[in-house]
Amino acid sequence: MAALADGPIEGISGAVLAAPAVWGRAHMNIFQRAALWLAFHAMPDMKLTGRELKIRPSDNIKMLRKISKDRQMIRETRVDSIKGLVDLMDSAFAAAPKIGHTPVLIAYGLKDEIVPKDPSLTVMRRLNPRQATRALYDTAWHMLLRDRKAEIIWRDIVAWMTDRKAALPSGADKQAIKTIAPRGRLE
Repeated sequence: MAALADGPIEGISGAVLAAPAVWGRAHMNIFQRAALWLAFHAMPDMKLTGRELKIRPSDNIKMLRKISKDRQMIRETRVDSIKGLVDLMDSAFAAAPKIGHTPVLIAYGLKDEIVPKDPSLTVMRRLNPRQATRALYDTAWHMLLRDRKAEIIWRDIVAWMTDRKAALPSGADKQAIKTIAPRGRLE
């Protein structure tokens, strides 16, 4: 999103934003912001796992078990990397109203336990309505392209790539309009 806000990118005619990471500092509480600041300044090379968070990224347990055994998976993340990710999420959130020249499909699963709903819906509201197709999925999680019902989203992506003006087969675009827009209209 941050890259798209800088202007058209050669060779890019559209972008699919699947559960974009937009949970920046503006939507974190004071304790989360303070803990990140303190950890970054006191012990930036400390590694965290997130195991104690007890959140699920998907309902596809078979897929989660498979990737948990993948040696390429990052299991510990340094605090300075987390701070960098939060910096990028701040940039992505700020970029939303500046993405006006590249069509986007933004998809968010309402069961997402990784990126909170409020910043995601706020970003959907802030995107240029002439360039953005918004889609909300009741059954989708953060890893919506790998969830058990991912095929619904895949079909919507293909439909959007084929005809950006047509309604999505799943109706997720209508769900988004009802959920994010006052009086059922996108501003």
